[in-house]
Amino acid sequence: MTATLIPLRRTAARPQPAPPAAPPSPDSPIQAARRRFWPMAGVFALFALPLVLGWGLFALGWRPGGSPHGVLIQPPQPLPPALAANDANAPTAGRWQVLLVGKGPCGTDCQAARRTLTQLRATLGKNADRVALREVPVTPPDLGAAGQPPAAYRFYLADPLGRLILAYPAAVPWGDLRQDLDRLLKYSWVG
Repeated sequence: MTATLIPLRRTAARPQPAPPAAPPSPDSPIQAARRRFWPMAGVFALFALPLVLGWGLFALGWRPGGSPHGVLIQPPQPLPPALAANDANAPTAGRWQVLLVGKGPCGTDCQAARRTLTQLRATLGKNADRVALREVPVTPPDLGAAGQPPAAYRFYLADPLGRLILAYPAAVPWGDLRQDLDRLLKYSWVG
């Protein structure tokens, strides 16, 4: 007689019941206070960090970059009567004004300046009611704008209070004038 081996099937091991959990040990008041401290410290740090960074940047003398493309008129000059709007159909009180001031033959500078006014008018969008764009046919006044040579045509930017604050040559790229105007409109609450 020959013996045959019969393979035995393995049976899955039955899971053993877990030993009963030990009751949690009561925390001491000091441990409980420490556990509550760290989330509160994180929230405080989250709100204090911008204040500390702002104070540090101010203390170090950092200022945001960017300066106007035009020449700043210091101190701002009141709008001369020759540049004031005499037309009742063009109300300018309480509005920013971009003035193209010039008199004489209209050469290439004059034509480029007129195109600049047209391009500004087309790109003002929602701020169109806050800005008055005008061409004033008078000789540009000498307001002591440093670095501005006498010219037949010149741009001026006037604030809503009726003061000239920036002067530009007639050949200024319209994008530079637009950038200065956008910055003023963004941060100004008047006009």
